[in-house]
Formats: sequence, structure tokens, C-alpha cells
Amino acid sequence: MVDDLHSVIVPATELQNLPNYKLYVRTLLNGRPQEPYLVDGFPPFEKIGTETTAAWVIRRSLQRYGRNRQAVEQGRNRVFEKPRSEEESKSRTLNPSVRHVSCTN
Repeated sequence: MVDDLHSVIVPATELQNLPNYKLYVRTLLNGRPQEPYLVDGFPPFEKIGTETTAAWVIRRSLQRYGRNRQAVEQGRNRVFEKPRSEEESKSRTLNPSVRHVSCTN
């Protein structure tokens, strides 16, 4: 039913023979469908030198907001690392899988 409605307004052969970046648009006005009209579309963005616009945006974003991964991870580890007592640090260097407990009498 929908295909029949559109084919009466704009024949399929006309749609098939549209030039590049031309399209038909059908809109609503006050809730009522309007007759389709021909619209000029935009071609894809052209390359700037040797890179596309998307590549340029990504490169500029990295220059502006990017940070060294190792520096970020070191900062994160400093924030989330639990402070250790001096004795606990020594015991971990001896054997990290065994927890050493010192007894005092």
C-alpha cells in the first residue's frame, strides 16, 4: 500500500534515474503529508591535502586533549594505591605470596 502511494507521486523510473546527490523529500505540514519535492544533497567532504576531514579532526583532538598513556596510568595508580606500612613493604619483598606476621612478647 505504501509503495503504491509513493509510486503514483514519484515514479520508480524517475527515482532510479536521479543524478548523484539529488533526492526527493516528503514532509508533514500541520500533521498532513505534503507533495514530495526535489532537494540537492551534499557530496562527501573533500580531502584536505592528504587527509580527510575526519582524520584531521581526530589528529587535532589528540593534539589538544591527548595525554601520554603511561603518565595517566601512573597517576591513576598513585591515587588508588593503598598506603603500606614500612614493615608490610619489607615482608612483601621477601615472598609476595606469603604474609609475614611479626610477634612481639
